[in-house]
Amino acid sequence: MTMRISSYPHEFVHIVTIEIDAATEEYCIISLSDLSGTILRMLGVNLIEGKNTIPLLNLETLSSGSYNLEVKDTYGRFLYNTELIKH
Repeated sequence: MTMRISSYPHEFVHIVTIEIDAATEEYCIISLSDLSGTILRMLGVNLIEGKNTIPLLNLETLSSGSYNLEVKDTYGRFLYNTELIKH
């Protein structure tokens, strides 16, 4: 699976956007978890070839603090991992 992945903003209030530039049609799993590893949001995404923009919405209910955003392939391999900060 060849792709470029980014997310923004690093410091968020109610939405985080993930951009994935995929070389081919793929399936991936996006998860947002707290630092103890508890998954708070998870979604499966069918990517199209080219640019994919995926919003994680309604995050205003999360407590302020640090969170891990991960993107994995269908085999559970990490494609992207970053820490985000909720205000």
